[in-house]
Amino acid sequence: MKLRPAPSEERWLTLERRFRCSARAAETGGWRTANLPSRFALFVLGLFAAGMIGVIAAQLGPQGGLVAAGLASIAVAEWLILARRHFWSGIEEALEIAGLTMLAFECWSRTGWSAPLGERFLCAALTIAGLRLLNPLFTTLAVLALVLALDVPRTAAGLLCYGIGLAALIAGAHRFRRPSHDRMLDWLVIVMPVAGYVWSGLRRRTHAPIVAFMLCVACTAYELRRLTGLPLEARLILWGCVLLCASIALERYLRVTRAGITSRQVRGEGDSAGFLAMGGSAVLTPNSPPQAAPSFEGGGGRFGGGGASGEF
Repeated sequence: MKLRPAPSEERWLTLERRFRCSARAAETGGWRTANLPSRFALFVLGLFAAGMIGVIAAQLGPQGGLVAAGLASIAVAEWLILARRHFWSGIEEALEIAGLTMLAFECWSRTGWSAPLGERFLCAALTIAGLRLLNPLFTTLAVLALVLALDVPRTAAGLLCYGIGLAALIAGAHRFRRPSHDRMLDWLVIVMPVAGYVWSGLRRRTHAPIVAFMLCVACTAYELRRLTGLPLEARLILWGCVLLCASIALERYLRVTRAGITSRQVRGEGDSAGFLAMGGSAVLTPNSPPQAAPSFEGGGGRFGGGGASGEF
């Protein structure tokens, strides 16, 4: 009995979903999957079924009914995986995560209603579901729940999210046999910088989105490394020219301050001295300078006419 598809079978399932074609049963090992719209619809149906199981269990036995509903949901999900060979179909994922969440909620209610404790139980449920189902959404939510459960200051939580995103980016250089492991890292690389920006509370600053943008650009560059199929030297020259042109265009675009971001130097080394000189001149200059006596009077002299007085 196989708990999940083998790496080769998982690769065939990924190709089957990507190209919307049906692979042979010998290649996929008999595992069945669904495309994204069908998967979403079956996921909603699975959540509805798990909710009905919870209602029925609560009516039959109020004490411990949530535990029975959680175990029943997990049992149905495992039956769909092991007996019916459903994987990434949506319905088994919904039943599995719903059952684990019910158990986590029951444990939280029995051990006290502490918020960090509930976040730890939720993190455990999401981690188990993500690793069991190889689901990148559940693993990413588990990491976010872990950051919440640590109960650290907002700035420290933001830095931790950036660190996790950077670690996922570095780990992405390793070649994994399962495509799901690559997707898990891809989700962390994309989501964690955004979560770090939200958590750190730096909404009025521009450094956080710039760092996230640079990480995303690095991820994009890594994914496009084999786009052209050219030799390594030609690729370095080509993408170097593209990067140079993009840098020049961005520098020219940001010569004018846009949303607080500019490529020009905001304050140089000599600006402070200039500001001091301007301030000193403003302080030392009187408000209204005295009127100087005119050195010339028209109309000739005041005695004898014709300027005989000698005053002009």
